[in-house]
Amino acid sequence: LMDGEFPDYRQVIPKRASLTVGVSRAAMLAALDATSTVIEGPRGAVELRFGDDRALVQGRHQDLGDATIEVETDTTGKPINIGFIVPLLRETLAHVPVPVLKLEMTAHLQPLVIRAQPGLWIVMPCRLD
Repeated sequence: LMDGEFPDYRQVIPKRASLTVGVSRAAMLAALDATSTVIEGPRGAVELRFGDDRALVQGRHQDLGDATIEVETDTTGKPINIGFIVPLLRETLAHVPVPVLKLEMTAHLQPLVIRAQPGLWIVMPCRLD
């Protein structure tokens, strides 16, 4: 246990989203599982491309190639391409207790906010180089 003050988590939550996405939790989890077969190791990342009422979930591997899965969404706002470490995103989505997720994003390096009763989840993105 560490001694000290926990940082104010409200500072991390974006005040306004430039993109709001409604998406099936089951479909997003299936896409993450499918694309994770080609990523490298437990810290492998996927790119999510949101726009035009769809999300493209893409995993890449230097030797194995690419895997891209398209997921139907209800999208409002500016398109965003954003990267996540697969296990972190997958475990978070698996614990949100609703069939349809409400995802809010501001920019490609800003936190993903997931709103669902009874709470709020935050997932930090990663750089995709």
